[in-house]
Amino acid sequence: MHKIYSLLLTAALFCVHANAQTVLLDEGFETGSTTTVTTRVAAGDGWTTVNGYSGSNAKYNWHNYYSKSTGTDGSGYANQPTITGDCVACVDGDSGEGKGPREEILLTPELDLNDNYQLSFTWRVSPMNQYDYSRYDLQVRIVTDDNLASAETIFSIQDLNMLRESGVLSAPTTWDPHTSKIDLSDWKGEKVKIAFVYKMFTNNGNVVWLDDVLVKSFTPSTGPVASISLDRYNFGDLYVGEKFYTEVMDQYGNVLLDNTNQKPRTVMKESTAQLLTSAMEDVIRDEAGTAHGMIQLGSMSVAGKTGTTSEWRDSWFVGYTPYYTCGIWAGICPGSIPSFSSAAAASPTT
Repeated sequence: MHKIYSLLLTAALFCVHANAQTVLLDEGFETGSTTTVTTRVAAGDGWTTVNGYSGSNAKYNWHNYYSKSTGTDGSGYANQPTITGDCVACVDGDSGEGKGPREEILLTPELDLNDNYQLSFTWRVSPMNQYDYSRYDLQVRIVTDDNLASAETIFSIQDLNMLRESGVLSAPTTWDPHTSKIDLSDWKGEKVKIAFVYKMFTNNGNVVWLDDVLVKSFTPSTGPVASISLDRYNFGDLYVGEKFYTEVMDQYGNVLLDNTNQKPRTVMKESTAQLLTSAMEDVIRDEAGTAHGMIQLGSMSVAGKTGTTSEWRDSWFVGYTPYYTCGIWAGICPGSIPSFSSAAAASPTT
């Protein structure tokens, strides 16, 4: 019995070790400050800034912004709640003293990417970022050998493709916070710094808030990875269809039906299939999607549609990946009304 317990303990410890994730950076910017604007940006050590604004008003450089999270009363910048906790990294711009064009750069400590790592961070911007007269950007760049000039931009709120690849499906047109996740596997084996860049394109701009910066090890998907490009699937030109039989013969061996050489046919244009798939991916990936959070397939592309019948008597979910198509029905006998929605059909617990 002692040997069995020892084996079980060893197995448990092995599982814990196998599932452990290495965290290189975990910064929530909770410095303990209760001053609205302070120049020490981060709680951790090693963070630095490269300033484009050279005046005396610290809010136009990256700074630590404090605001007690008391709710959104819409009464102005100083009374807005932060993202999580009471502090965020922040930078601002306007057409007065803080006018652009200019860049403000916030650099992480140097990170040794000795494995596959993922960057995640939460951000919040003003809707003014979408107007031509006040367009501005939040970018993320990878800096190697402290060479800012050759840093590679891997994220931009003005690039819809980059936004979607990070898990944000649409351009930021409200004050809502967003969380982006970026695979850093391309820099495995390198030492890098991550630059968060506030970029003003015109003389006017507005605020950026940054919070919950996390760099941790993860396992990249080995299957198809979700992508926003229109050629992410190779649908081919023609549809062959299912084959239920090859030949039907009578008792004398005469072939009545021959299906050995099934002819393909076009059922819809490739662009139509791509657009339909893109729309149905939002059902699962978009926070407002009816099956959001129900399908957990990592970064594999998945699309689907939920549905119900009258009085919620039937709930459906039909979804597909590059490999499989699946339909799920949940229902109840006539005379009773179920207590679940169509999204429940997509849930693994239904």
